[in-house]
Amino acid sequence: MALKLSKVNPTTGKQHWIVEDENYDYCQEIARSAYADMLHDTERNKKYELGIIAAIKRMRERGRACNVLDIGTGTGLLSMMAVRNGADTVHACDAFEPAAACAEKIIAVNGMAGKIKLIHKRSTDVLIPEDMSVKANILVTEVFDTELIGEGAISTFRHALKHLLEPDCIVVPSVSRMYIQPVQSFYLSTCNHLKISLPKELAAIGTPPSAEQFNNGLAAPLFDLQLSQLSNDLFDALAPPKVVFTFDFCGRKDLPKENESVTLFTASTSGSCHAFFMWWDLDMDMVGDIQLSCAPAWHQPYSADELQWRDHWMQAVFFPQNPLPVVKGEGYAILSQHDEYSLAFDIQPADKRKEIYWLEDSGSQALHHCYTRPRLAMLQDTSSISVYMKSLQGKVDGNTTALCASESSSFLPYLLARLGAKKIYVVESGFIGSRRIAQSIIDYNELADVIHIYSSYDDIPASIMEQITMLVGEPYFSLTSLPWDDLRFWYIRSTLTHNVQVYPGTAHLMAMVVQFDDLHKIRQPVGVVEGLDLNVYDEMIENARLTSDDSIEPQSLWEYPCKALSLPFRLLTFDLATSLADVEGVQMSSEGHFDILSNGEYNGIAIWMVYDLDKSNQVSFGVLEDVSPGTYPKWNMERKQAVFLPRLSQAVTANKSTVSYKAAFHLEDGNMELSFSLNS
Repeated sequence: MALKLSKVNPTTGKQHWIVEDENYDYCQEIARSAYADMLHDTERNKKYELGIIAAIKRMRERGRACNVLDIGTGTGLLSMMAVRNGADTVHACDAFEPAAACAEKIIAVNGMAGKIKLIHKRSTDVLIPEDMSVKANILVTEVFDTELIGEGAISTFRHALKHLLEPDCIVVPSVSRMYIQPVQSFYLSTCNHLKISLPKELAAIGTPPSAEQFNNGLAAPLFDLQLSQLSNDLFDALAPPKVVFTFDFCGRKDLPKENESVTLFTASTSGSCHAFFMWWDLDMDMVGDIQLSCAPAWHQPYSADELQWRDHWMQAVFFPQNPLPVVKGEGYAILSQHDEYSLAFDIQPADKRKEIYWLEDSGSQALHHCYTRPRLAMLQDTSSISVYMKSLQGKVDGNTTALCASESSSFLPYLLARLGAKKIYVVESGFIGSRRIAQSIIDYNELADVIHIYSSYDDIPASIMEQITMLVGEPYFSLTSLPWDDLRFWYIRSTLTHNVQVYPGTAHLMAMVVQFDDLHKIRQPVGVVEGLDLNVYDEMIENARLTSDDSIEPQSLWEYPCKALSLPFRLLTFDLATSLADVEGVQMSSEGHFDILSNGEYNGIAIWMVYDLDKSNQVSFGVLEDVSPGTYPKWNMERKQAVFLPRLSQAVTANKSTVSYKAAFHLEDGNMELSFSLNS
């Protein structure tokens, strides 16, 4: 049975109906799950098994049978490890039906059917003796995310300890410690507050206090990053990392749903505490001999070649209620709090510490609904904004009536106002809070007579549209996911039936063959993991991808190093100054090939947009510098690029191998079709 779904097309901005398979949602959830990433995490897999071996040995030393419960079994990997290491009984539960069905097949393929009882329920719904004849005395589970507790780990452990486990149970993992490191980072500080930073030649734009800062309490969205890829020149550590919470999953200590702590430290250098880095580690056994750490590279005991890459557990950045200047040698206190799912942190001088308060209601409650952290940084990127100023200077005057086709408090209306435009019209079609915030900035800077906001382009009167002399865009739209979604700018231009100045006037869809260090693993088959056959899982993922998932997905490539195997290549060029009505045909298309210019492993295609503001000024939302094959490109940190990840990596030879491509952009619905194939 097919489903008819209504969706907003991010490129055209129009609502349309699409037909999907009735299992579309399930298939998409499977295809985009992080299972493959976890299963490629060799350190995780090995240390979980070492923890299981230690637990079974310890229970045997007590003279007891080993009754294992695996919560959230997924592929059944941990349950099978328990069986082959001598567990007497194994119960595994998983409420996600496709995963549970897959686990049953995998368990059978590995000859363990009948040795593992699979319960198709959430652990919190499991009953004794209906589902398990006796309580387990060993629990093995992986219910963690980057925040550690964001997937409900606390409630899962609390319920299991009370209802499903014996009092002297062994849990794998047994303990987790959460680390916080205070840092100074002027870059990260731009990700925490709203500010329009125009070039210094122009009068500044102020931000009203009510709209300035992100809400940094427990309601703030997670800001997870691959901190190992954050350049050392973008932050300074103000002190060594400190343990702020210890979570005991074995029941030896209370595991509260809500908790708080005060952690004292002495500043090792002077600066301003703009942010906190957070990560955690696990004790996989009861005594801490087997440990797994999610620390960034600079806090790991391994060499770069030995360091385990993982994307399912990264690190996170949190922000204090307000930045605090710290002085080397003086004492400070980190205030830490968590509820059942979220975390919040603050900093105060140790000798002037106030009574700890619940970190819930600081900053603008609307700001984090309207802007991503990278978007806030983008609005303060004066080097990029200067390119727009150079292009528009001398072209904007007191007769200019401009339409700004960009959203999320674009800097462009304020840039145009400072350059002397007569009237500027802008649309904020996303969350209503974004319009309120934009209006507050306009009012605060006394620009209400110049800048006018509408909630949609259809709301702008035809009489005003006829007066537009200039169309300007970054472009940036709230619905953008893939790079070409910002071609919505072209569709807006096509609503103007008369000639106008258009900036940018041209767009280019660019691509480059790359060798990812690690990112490709999220989509590659896992095959055999620690001697256990998981090919059934690979088949499930591939079938789900064919049903529901696009072959191309958005990624922030600065977090995922890759080596260029070719030069950047132009797939399509779009004349944004020309109305779509004047473009011949129903689609734009091209095909050709990339020449491989460096030996390596082909495992990805990087894709991005470049915009020509005019003949002399260009902005790239992808690579920022000239690329030499065999080197690692520098990527725009404030825009997402797109990647195509082939199912298998393949060796390529410089000046011999090529990658063929086909590109087609359908003008009516804004749909982009891209395909790539290797020619060895």
